[in-house]
Amino acid sequence: MGYVGVNMEVLVDCRNTLFAKGLHHWVGGALAVVFWTPWVLNSMYSETEIDIVKGNLQTMHYIAYTALEKHRRRSIMGASSILSIFEGAKSFYIPPHSSYHVDLNPAYDAKLDAEIDKWCMDFLNSHDLTDHKAQFAIQSKLGKLAGLAYQAISSERLRPMAKFLCWLYLADDFMDNPSVPVSDLKNATLAYKLIFKNDYDQAITLVESKGLLRQMGMLNDVYTDLKGFMNPGHRTRFSKSMVDVLDMFEVESSWLHKTLVPNFEIYMWMREVTAGVIPCMVAIDFLNNFGLEEEGVLDDPHIQTLEAIANRHTFLANDMLSFKKEWACKQYLNSVALVGYSSNCGLNEAMEKVAQMVQDLEKEFADIKQKVLSNKDLNKGNVMGYVQGLEYFMAGNIEFSWLSARYHGVGWVSPAEKYGTLEF
Repeated sequence: MGYVGVNMEVLVDCRNTLFAKGLHHWVGGALAVVFWTPWVLNSMYSETEIDIVKGNLQTMHYIAYTALEKHRRRSIMGASSILSIFEGAKSFYIPPHSSYHVDLNPAYDAKLDAEIDKWCMDFLNSHDLTDHKAQFAIQSKLGKLAGLAYQAISSERLRPMAKFLCWLYLADDFMDNPSVPVSDLKNATLAYKLIFKNDYDQAITLVESKGLLRQMGMLNDVYTDLKGFMNPGHRTRFSKSMVDVLDMFEVESSWLHKTLVPNFEIYMWMREVTAGVIPCMVAIDFLNNFGLEEEGVLDDPHIQTLEAIANRHTFLANDMLSFKKEWACKQYLNSVALVGYSSNCGLNEAMEKVAQMVQDLEKEFADIKQKVLSNKDLNKGNVMGYVQGLEYFMAGNIEFSWLSARYHGVGWVSPAEKYGTLEF
């Protein structure tokens, strides 16, 4: 794709802010985290430099956000700039974009499916099956991603993971809701972070709404169940990744409330966090009891590159399917819209470009997977099981994005083929 539309004044401002904070020894790496892909990082910086940058991600989130706010008129588009690019389009074609396919884990049976539906209705406090909100929650099948993405685990392990994914989607909806006051968003986000930092008692002092208190309790119960399958290393990774997700949810929410749209590179940087894939990858190891966290395998550059590819594949593929819903809601934080804008092309061509990105990522994943397979020092124990788990997750995400009413509306019937024309 290339680095389209990066405003040099933003880069300069980031650099100056970094120097002002006395962090000049990792300036190059920090900017790379914001604007470049992880595999570019590995080729340009030492592991030590990359570790320093990763350790300062939270600071970088603040720096980048401050810089972007300062220069937003030149670096971030207003919604009106985006609206014109696909003007007049009444339908669009999603081309074939993936060779992956996966079936539902048999452990995700009708009984578990009904339990997860009820959990979502309890979370939303919406039990009237004739109500659109309840119908939408049920037909969205939010927990089914767990059954598609985690292929070899028991219902005992699927249950809390499915509920966690439901919470992640519903929390995302809450953060994106323009009618929610900013103060409520901040308090709820901080409370969620405290739960993932194992401080539930403090978390519930930050919210007054009975609805939010109920939801906090439900999340805490789910997280407690998940922690029962984690070792200390998993808990640290999972907790940190979720705090990062919630930090970036706040940035994303702010942009949505202000109807601001970043350029393509900044969007990609943000989505690599807000997609919520990183904690789901941690779960691949502990839910399958692979034990790779203890062995240090997850820090191998080949594995980290595969994770980076799987992350990007997940949100780019999802962007294609969620585009219709987001465009209708005037939410333009979507790679299809940004590719169309930066390339000055029509909607179908933008879809084709994003579809090609997804296909290219699958080819790159296959190449690196083969390198892992032939590496005798790396390919041992459950390493290939984890790599297969990443592939299952990518495939499960595509299946879920096609079947869920979350992206298509109540009454949606998923087509047999994973491509086709959709109407606005």
